[in-house]
Amino acid sequence: MTGEQPIEPTVECYQTATFNNDTCQWDVMGEQPTEPTVECYQTATFNTDTCQWDMTGEQPTEPTIECYQTATFNTDTCQWDLTGEQPTEPTVECYQTATFNTDTCQWDVTGEQPTEPTVECYQTATFNTNTCQWDVTGEQLEAGNDGTLTVCEGTTPTDAELFEALTGADTGGTWSGPVNGVYTYTITSEPCPEDTATVTVTEEDCEPPTGCETAFARYSTNNTCFIDDGFQRWGWINFFSATGTYNMELYAGAGQCDLTKGEQSGNVEVVWESTTVTVTINLLSGFIMKEAHLYIGSNDYPVKQQGQNFVETVAPGSYPYNSGPLNDLTTYTFEDVDVSEFTEGIYIIVHAVTCNEGDTISSKQQTTVKAYPTVFKNNINLDIEVPKATKGKISLYGMNGGLIQEVNKLNLRKGLNKITISTSNLSGSMYFLMIRTVNGDKIVKKIIAER
Repeated sequence: MTGEQPIEPTVECYQTATFNNDTCQWDVMGEQPTEPTVECYQTATFNTDTCQWDMTGEQPTEPTIECYQTATFNTDTCQWDLTGEQPTEPTVECYQTATFNTDTCQWDVTGEQPTEPTVECYQTATFNTNTCQWDVTGEQLEAGNDGTLTVCEGTTPTDAELFEALTGADTGGTWSGPVNGVYTYTITSEPCPEDTATVTVTEEDCEPPTGCETAFARYSTNNTCFIDDGFQRWGWINFFSATGTYNMELYAGAGQCDLTKGEQSGNVEVVWESTTVTVTINLLSGFIMKEAHLYIGSNDYPVKQQGQNFVETVAPGSYPYNSGPLNDLTTYTFEDVDVSEFTEGIYIIVHAVTCNEGDTISSKQQTTVKAYPTVFKNNINLDIEVPKATKGKISLYGMNGGLIQEVNKLNLRKGLNKITISTSNLSGSMYFLMIRTVNGDKIVKKIIAER
């Protein structure tokens, strides 16, 4: 027998060699184990010793994260993906601090607003976010110290004159009264209690200037002497029952209503048309006029408050229409007085101070003031005439007596002085101008701002 079996082949660990007598060959059988699926971070290596696949490689360590973050392993990039954002830091007040708390994963806000201070009743505390402090504002308004004022009999003092009589008073208050000659000024710093001060007004009998006389108009058809109605002063109340044009004589110095004791110094024309009355005083030649007053009403006499009551009066200062200083005029008109509410006739009293032109003190020897225009816009003009050089001041008051503007240093030369005051910051109200000189002159003018 000759021949040898073929040499058995070298096989892999997972193979088996079996001799096939039919084919006289070695049959090799067996397959390598399937390579396992690996993670992105792993490597598979076939181990011929163990005849197994060895897996090597480790997942990257999960990172340390903040409380608001989440770590997720990304098999595409083979990295950890971090998601999540820190909560937005809150808006805090100036006195607060925001600190992030990693335990609660929230912002802790600490700090307290400074304690609101104790304030007076007239003060307000407001927290200032810029300075982080309380701002205290407000001033106490004071009515000032009580005062006194002397006026001519029957004259009603203006709010400006009353306010001038007080000392240390703040503007913005209101006047009430009079009660037994006492006016009360009240001012309030809300919500504080009211503060009040009083001005006691004394009336005195003011004589006309030298060479001048008190004059009253007399309607010959229908008049009544004041004395006949129980008054101590002479003069006439005149009655008109229907519309029309009427003429009255103006008598000066006719004491006891005795025409023989006085003289006619002028004529007065009354024009009553529907709802208005116009009264014009025309003096006779040789006479001049210092002032004029007019009463028109449905009652025979004007009234004034006396204590808690109202009593009739004939004092010219109580008449509702006052010309103010007339600077030696010879004619003056009270225009378009409203009488629409008087349905059963009207009563008229016309008073004037008239002077014989040759006997009276010349107007150039007295301080006179003219303010124009009466209704002003941006400026008010003053013509101030003084008998000799002097100093003074101009004060502008509101209707409530509050001082609005003042010109303290006023140097006036002898004769006519023209002064312009800027009033562009005023509008839509009535005001009082008070002009005073060191010689004791005090003149008040009423003016109106254009709306």
